[in-house]
Amino acid sequence: MEKITFLELLDILKHYDFYDWEDEGKKQYQFNLAMPEKLLEKLNFPEFYESFGIEAVQNRNAERNLKVTEWLEIENTFFNWLKNVENSVFTKKNMIVTPYFEKNWYLYSVKKWMQKDYKKYINYLKNQGVIATPMEFHEDYRGAKIENFQELIMLFKMAIRGVPLLFLVDYEWAFIVTDSLTIRMVFKNESILKEKRNVLKSQLDFQLLE
Repeated sequence: MEKITFLELLDILKHYDFYDWEDEGKKQYQFNLAMPEKLLEKLNFPEFYESFGIEAVQNRNAERNLKVTEWLEIENTFFNWLKNVENSVFTKKNMIVTPYFEKNWYLYSVKKWMQKDYKKYINYLKNQGVIATPMEFHEDYRGAKIENFQELIMLFKMAIRGVPLLFLVDYEWAFIVTDSLTIRMVFKNESILKEKRNVLKSQLDFQLLE
């Protein structure tokens, strides 16, 4: 992971003027990528995308109250599914991550079962110089370049747990990872949307949600 200065980030963001920050891309060239029904059936949870997502974990009010182990199995299945398009879709050539607008890299409500992964994430950002340690006298950086798939999965985990992260790719599209294990992708134009969708169709089984 390579830290990006605020001025560098501003220059990068100029290429993403197609993304509507306030409306989160809902009225743009976009689709919401989700795991296929067959995969959900293997998890014995065909109605997963009608559930509370991560909010169903240890939640007695959820229609299906998930144990932590159950959620982690679903989450790991999601990551393994995405690995099929690691190199063709999630390229690392120009993949940038930045906290959403006035937000930052931190999660302020960390449940006990999340603490291990969260601590690993924070320590990693500190070691990469993205966020400042107590002994440093500079503010946290607002962006970072992702250099491998392991970094991407670590960031996906934190986005799912509630860290507001936006991912920017190749100056052509942007995406967020939701707490329901979907990826909402927003594209610069219809041509790029069709191109990415065709690549996905050739390599991945999936469904598109509203």
